[in-house]
This record gives sequence, structure tokens and C-alpha cells, in this order.
Amino acid sequence: MLFFVAKLAPGFFRDRKAKMPAEAWISTKGLIYEGAVYPYSGFLYGFTGLSYRDGTEPALVLSFYQITGARIYDPFEIAVPVPKGEEEKAKEIPAQLGF
Repeated sequence: MLFFVAKLAPGFFRDRKAKMPAEAWISTKGLIYEGAVYPYSGFLYGFTGLSYRDGTEPALVLSFYQITGARIYDPFEIAVPVPKGEEEKAKEIPAQLGF
């Protein structure tokens, strides 16, 4: 019985999590998105900007870089979807954080 629980439980929780809407917390210190923490400054890690992207699926786009080697910067972006009706609040966030 423990074998079946050990094999079935991870898949059940993974599928359940995939069906849930993504959650994001944006603060002056960093971002928590889908359970991952992205601080605005850290060891070999930095935050370069924040913008609001309008369109069919509005999103807040956070730009980061990570130093992966001697003077090798690996930029990446995280697009946080904006729920319907929250567009005006989302447009204010870059100004509140100084971008």
C-alpha cells in the first residue's frame, strides 16, 4: 500500500498544482512567483527592470540577470500574468518600485 501511495501521490499533487492559478507576491525586496523566490539583489544575481506589457494577456515583466561565469551574464525575464480587472493596479507597480 505504501508503494502505491509513494508512486501516486506526487503525480496527484503535481496535476492539482498545474490546474491552480499561478500566485505571485511582488514587494520592494523581491518576487515570489509559483513558489520560487527571486530577490532583487543577491550573490551573482541582479534585477534590471520592471515593465507592464499590455495586449491580449497583460503581464508584468521582470528582468533579471545571473552571472554564470567570469563576466558571462545570463539575462532572463519572468512574465507575471495580470488577472482581469487588476490592470490599473498592475500599471502602478513599476512606478511604485521606481521603474
